[in-house]
Amino acid sequence: MWEPDESGAACFLVEVEIGERGSRGADLFQAMIATPAGLTSELRCSEAPGLISCRALLVLPVFSWEAVSYALESVVAGCTASDWLDSVAKLEKFFQHEYEDYGRTGGRGAATLLELRRLVAADEPWIAGHEGDEERVCFEVEMEIGEREGRSERLRATVATPLGLERARCSDYPMLVSSRALLLMPRFSWKTLNESVASILSHCVAESRDDAQRKLQPYFRRAPKTAELHP
Repeated sequence: MWEPDESGAACFLVEVEIGERGSRGADLFQAMIATPAGLTSELRCSEAPGLISCRALLVLPVFSWEAVSYALESVVAGCTASDWLDSVAKLEKFFQHEYEDYGRTGGRGAATLLELRRLVAADEPWIAGHEGDEERVCFEVEMEIGEREGRSERLRATVATPLGLERARCSDYPMLVSSRALLLMPRFSWKTLNESVASILSHCVAESRDDAQRKLQPYFRRAPKTAELHP
């Protein structure tokens, strides 16, 4: 079985079948599994080319097949819900689903268009020295995203470069460095970050507010009700 070299670099796509316990059926889900050393600037997020990755990425501090299995089993168990559709909605925060847009496109309703109204640091930005040409960046951002001419919602994400991920830890799944709502950049700049978020929002156009909110879930998480922000 494949193992990384001495650098510990790992980055590959996994496909898993997930279904209800006791049911013979299952759906296909995909995610990238990586270590910080395996996340290179050659990778690009299809929704936002300024980013290395923006969704369906599970980052391990150190690679082992046991760690991969444990992380996948933990994330799947954490997506248990009252019914299969609710479980799928949770799973789509972490994985790409084979039926992700099935039944949610092709209608004739007015499109729900989203816009970025504000983006600021939610904690003190951590931008350390360089190692070669690589920046170490890792901090939380908070943004206001809303329907055009409608109300807005406060959402958050972690912004990081690959080397900056050594500072990160996933609060829900401590065995992972990150599991969702990670905007991974080859190099940090506020301009690229704003452009990337705007590009993601352009891919979240939907025919209802609920569908737009569901499309946002893999990229961002809800902000706490009270928080101190940094300009």
